[in-house]
Amino acid sequence: MDLKEREYELSVWSSLDLLKSSRKETKLAVIGSSKNKSPLYAYDVHYIPNINGQKKLTFSMHFLYEDEEEERKGVYDLKDNPFREFLANEARVKLYFQDEWNEFTIRSQEKSRDGFEIAYTCEDADALELAKTGYNIEFSSELYNNTGTVEDLAKATLKGSDWEYSEDSDIPVQLWLNRYIS
Repeated sequence: MDLKEREYELSVWSSLDLLKSSRKETKLAVIGSSKNKSPLYAYDVHYIPNINGQKKLTFSMHFLYEDEEEERKGVYDLKDNPFREFLANEARVKLYFQDEWNEFTIRSQEKSRDGFEIAYTCEDADALELAKTGYNIEFSSELYNNTGTVEDLAKATLKGSDWEYSEDSDIPVQLWLNRYIS
């Protein structure tokens, strides 16, 4: 869906993990908006809300631009886009559209042949987080991070309830019922 005629804001964010369960997010810059048509901002913003349950975002930005103020003075130098430094692969980009924030991760960037613009492709950040496989996880009994056996998991799950795991049966037995069976 082309966002040219719709109200939106496109911004780059940074996040810092504070604790295991919380993180602080900071908006670094607004890089596109339906309200501002600066030559520095993103253009050709396309939001695809659902491809097999995932969202996708594409946009383009000028790599170099002509400063209109300098141009009026007769200076025709091209300048680097200052937003470019925020837009590396894996950078977090958020789109505010239809009263909802959508978070994306930049997956690829492609320079045009003339070198004046870059096309960015972003994928749904939530789906990417869920797809991580944990290559660096080390299971060790000394670290107490083993997954354990099915029996260990069953005992831990039923602990504190009125059910118990029995190695003789694959069906958990309620404790009060166990008194009458024995």
